[in-house]
Amino acid sequence: MQNNKKLFELIQSLSKSEKIYLKKFAFLHDRNKKNNYLELFNILQKQRTYDDDKLAEALKKKSISKNLSSIKHYLYKLILRSLRNYHHGDNTSMEVKNLIADIHILYQRGLYNQCRSLISSTKKIVLKYEMYSEYYILLKSEINLVIAIQGDANEMKEIVKEQKRVLAILANSLTYQELSNETYFYTALSEQTAALDQKKVQELFRHPFLTDIKHAQTFYDKSNFYFSNGRKRYLLADDKADDYLIKNMELWESKPHFIKDNVSDYLVLLHNIMLLNAHNVKKAGFMSELINKLKSISSNSLHIQAKLFQFAYMTQQDQSTYFGTFEEEKKSIPYIEKELKKYDAVTPYNMKLVFYFNTAYVLFGCGDYKAALLWINKALDIESKTTSKLYIMILKIIKLFVFLELKNFELLEFSLRSVTRTQRKSFPKGLSLMLDFIRKYPSANSDKQLMHQLLQITIQKLNEIIKDPAEKQIIEAFDFLSLIESKFTGQSFARIVQGKVQNKIRGKDLV
Repeated sequence: MQNNKKLFELIQSLSKSEKIYLKKFAFLHDRNKKNNYLELFNILQKQRTYDDDKLAEALKKKSISKNLSSIKHYLYKLILRSLRNYHHGDNTSMEVKNLIADIHILYQRGLYNQCRSLISSTKKIVLKYEMYSEYYILLKSEINLVIAIQGDANEMKEIVKEQKRVLAILANSLTYQELSNETYFYTALSEQTAALDQKKVQELFRHPFLTDIKHAQTFYDKSNFYFSNGRKRYLLADDKADDYLIKNMELWESKPHFIKDNVSDYLVLLHNIMLLNAHNVKKAGFMSELINKLKSISSNSLHIQAKLFQFAYMTQQDQSTYFGTFEEEKKSIPYIEKELKKYDAVTPYNMKLVFYFNTAYVLFGCGDYKAALLWINKALDIESKTTSKLYIMILKIIKLFVFLELKNFELLEFSLRSVTRTQRKSFPKGLSLMLDFIRKYPSANSDKQLMHQLLQITIQKLNEIIKDPAEKQIIEAFDFLSLIESKFTGQSFARIVQGKVQNKIRGKDLV
């Protein structure tokens, strides 16, 4: 089962152009054979999720079912070979590995002059990209070459001296990598438990390599220095730590060839910066620049294409809901829907849930309640496949508000009973308050005085609850307070949200 799924996942990760290349590659390598493995490929690429039974049914009357295990193995290896060929010029690391293989071939054939020339040109590439592990291998090849041609002893000594220097650089880089790993795991731990050992964290950040960048010798050493110190925001509540991530971005952008080769790391960096500045009203312009930066990057990899779309448009939707620019963001929904379908196989369910949540939020903010309900139902349909229970809880409350806005009190009552059955003692206070408000709304709807009192009391209670940081995060994930205030004042939901943002920009009620 696991091996079967492994092949399926590899096929689903392929872009359209990679699939086309695979078929051409297969034809060139097996022109005179019946390509049974391509028949298997065509079946698996049409599946949305891996299903052993459906595969067995599709293969029932086909000859490939007899040698299925070996065909699967061959197809898996063939896809990897075709990907190596397809991306040969895209990735420097892959290119250098091929050049090192060529150097070995030339050496084995006794073509020493050609071997020396290729070593020399390859060294320029590896030094440009600071690939010191590969550089060490080239130096070792140079030593073999000097021995083979009975070269100069002094040349040999210089090469060995260079090897020692490279080993010192690699040891230095390893320390930076270990420190970066440690700060990363501490950050992950801090999200799971409050019992984080602050003394150990403080001691970690007193390491000389994390207190002074002068110890960083390579590009990746410097990047790890900035990444590690950027995590102080989470581990030591240090707001100045954000500056380290900005410096890291500037470092990467000063060396664009590193971005080309490691675009995934660069995307993670940009995403981290965006998460830290998501609701900073003073950095709205900066956030727009980052979103546009993500949109401008291109890649041949389906996985990277999906990340570019996900990071850019999740952030854009989040900004729009926070700033109340619902109508403007609504224009992007058809494109988002199309891209979600395109990247469906490589988009985790939790990420789909966030997109469905944000899209429903935008449509609700526009007053397009029926369209919002469609996206809420999409999210609730994948409830069992997600781990983000908070979003699900909030969506169920929003769904009740949709019925309330549509004045469909019959469905409201039915759905309210369903949500109430799942309500536990641990249910957040803010969401419990929203349920109480919705229960009382129909009876208060016909009496202006009762409605005024209900809205006023609900606003007062929300303002009390929101003083608890954990409750504040829940209530603001969907701005329930602004929603109730809009009903109290008679202004639109969007207008209330936008007014609060303007107050923050003017320095009032700054968070």
